Amino acid sequence: MNLIISETIRVLPTLLTDSPSLTRILRGRRLVVRMLNEYSGSSNAVVREEVLAWDILNAIIDGDRE
Repeated sequence: MNLIISETIRVLPTLLTDSPSLTRILRGRRLVVRMLNEYSGSSNAVVREEVLAWDILNAIIDGDRE
C-alpha cells in the first residue's frame, strides 16, 4: 500500500498541473487511495484504503509552482 500511496503523491501534482480546474475542484476534499482486489466495481473488492492528508498534498502542489 505504501508504494501505491507514494505513486499517487508522485503523479498527482503532474495531473493537477495539466488540469487547473481539477485542482480547484479537488483541493480540500478527502482523497482516498484504494487497493482493490478486482475492478468489478463492488465495494467488497476494496482490500485496503488510506485517506491522504491535504496538507501534505498542498505542500507538494505548491512546491511545484515555486
